[in-house]
Amino acid sequence: MKRNWPIILFILILSFSPVIEAKEKDPLGPSEVVEKLRSKGYSIQYIDDEVSVVEMAKTLKEEKSNLYYLELADIVKNLKRWNRHVKTFTNLKGEYIYTESPADPYLSYEYIPQLPLNQREPERRLASIFVPETIMIEENNLDYTELSQRRYTFFAHVTVSQGFFNEQVNESVLENQQNSPLTVGTGAHVRFSDQWAVASSVYFSKLNASIVDTAELDQSELVVNDEIGGNLYLEYKMADASYSFYGGLDYEQFTTLNLDEIISGRSNKINTNKEKMGFATVGVSFFKKLFLPSTIKLSASPVIHSNTGFGGYKYMFYINQRITDNTWYHFLLKHHELEQESRSVSITRYGFGVGVTF
Repeated sequence: MKRNWPIILFILILSFSPVIEAKEKDPLGPSEVVEKLRSKGYSIQYIDDEVSVVEMAKTLKEEKSNLYYLELADIVKNLKRWNRHVKTFTNLKGEYIYTESPADPYLSYEYIPQLPLNQREPERRLASIFVPETIMIEENNLDYTELSQRRYTFFAHVTVSQGFFNEQVNESVLENQQNSPLTVGTGAHVRFSDQWAVASSVYFSKLNASIVDTAELDQSELVVNDEIGGNLYLEYKMADASYSFYGGLDYEQFTTLNLDEIISGRSNKINTNKEKMGFATVGVSFFKKLFLPSTIKLSASPVIHSNTGFGGYKYMFYINQRITDNTWYHFLLKHHELEQESRSVSITRYGFGVGVTF
């Protein structure tokens, strides 16, 4: 296949990802820890005045447009959830505070990067004589029971999308659109440790009838099958990094048209073929702040099974951004390049939707 260059480029990108050396490093000071996190896009503020969490919430509500529509009580609740290292919320002087959600939209908060403790408190200054300067709360001070109960994260989303299909047999081309006014999906993310997790999701997509770019063929009573799909991934989060790698299996069931039958003269009426395909997927995800906390995913997936003998690849670009503590919106671009003897199918789908984590 001559269209292998995208996956080759994808592999080269992964090959140049930084390698984390497996050796102990000198502990960073509190300010160095914070600056390192800020460089990765985390929004962190040092509190130099005697203010309570309520007073800080009022200030953030005025300064940050994405918090303006929230109730003050909700902002206070979020600040407490984001900053579990804080012992006393009545006086935040000397604290490093997350002012925006530091968690991936799919994940719970026990795995967010840990901030240094308040170095101004006398008992902690005394303790610092006996421990390294960077006092960190292990697992954000959750006990094992709490932690094990919060390893499971569930999410759901609704999406609208537009799909462009280009089917070719020899020199003949048939173009059509398969648009989805509603796609619903749900999934779960299960973390076993700081590095390892399993993620799975399924979706159902209602499709409108194809709009075929021809006036010469009979399109009467053309019905496009609904699309379904699912995946199961194993994820590895790199230590001391804001990205992770994942791999696993995808399944998709969608519709193509019978251009081969039309070209051969076996039919002059457009009918549909139900395609059932399995893919082996490898990908990388990044957690960045792009105005809002964001997750960006890139993946490539060769076909490993097709009920009609197709081979080829699927590529995916995906980004979501957290709107509030447990809601987010996303955009996706999915592209298929498929071949079957003298027949080829190219599919490009754009989608936009909103989701909730619970």
